[in-house]
Amino acid sequence: MTPRDRPEPVGDRGAVLDVLTEHRAIHAYGIIDAVQFWDTSRWWVRDNGVVGHIGLPGVSDAVVYAVSAVYAAATIALLTDIVDDLPDRFAVTGPSGLAARMQPTHSATRVEPYVKMQLIRPDLLPDPGPGVRMLEPADGEACTVLLEQTSGSPDFFRHDLLGTGRHTGIFDGTTLVAMAGTHVIDTDRGLAAIGNVNTLPAYRGRGLARQVVAALSRRLRDEVDVVALNVDRDNTPARNLYEGLGFLPLMEYEESELVRR
Repeated sequence: MTPRDRPEPVGDRGAVLDVLTEHRAIHAYGIIDAVQFWDTSRWWVRDNGVVGHIGLPGVSDAVVYAVSAVYAAATIALLTDIVDDLPDRFAVTGPSGLAARMQPTHSATRVEPYVKMQLIRPDLLPDPGPGVRMLEPADGEACTVLLEQTSGSPDFFRHDLLGTGRHTGIFDGTTLVAMAGTHVIDTDRGLAAIGNVNTLPAYRGRGLARQVVAALSRRLRDEVDVVALNVDRDNTPARNLYEGLGFLPLMEYEESELVRR
């Protein structure tokens, strides 16, 4: 493909959202990226494939969004054709097999499989446990401590949503021992994605994660009709937990880090 034939970034955010909103649960993160970070990102659209080079505030690493529920082949083909417009190294979220398809030009330093899930059976959500409460701004330090002691990522915790009913937690005295948070929410488009579900190791196996996720899911359902989440494909306990609460798998995908050869 000659430079003249290479697809150009689109200037119309609506063209991106038209494709992404076909499958809101699949594209919850992509929709939020296009809405919130449009001015610092570049997006390409072709044959219902969408690729975004996202400029996230405070994040220096290159992040590429190439998820697709239906148009995986078109999305990978589009990524292949615009890859010369991307940095030599980038993290990408996309269809399963994306890293392997990029082998002619890029090598993968990391490939991790995940599953996207959506709350399809809210009738399975139990009533909130008596120890669950909404987290407030004053609980921010406790959230950070919990995330640092588990596999959580403080960098992706939405401190700005504390006090808005979008984070739930359980305390043992003054120690936050379990929590569930909201990664993204867009009430205008009726979608939210749950994340930062963590329990201190010494408190696992007591059903605390089930309580905080159930309470948060019920709260989010008051605002939006689509509640989704991402989970490690091989994390069987977490997948079983979510399925028991009415979340069903939608698709597998992968996160990878690619480096130009």
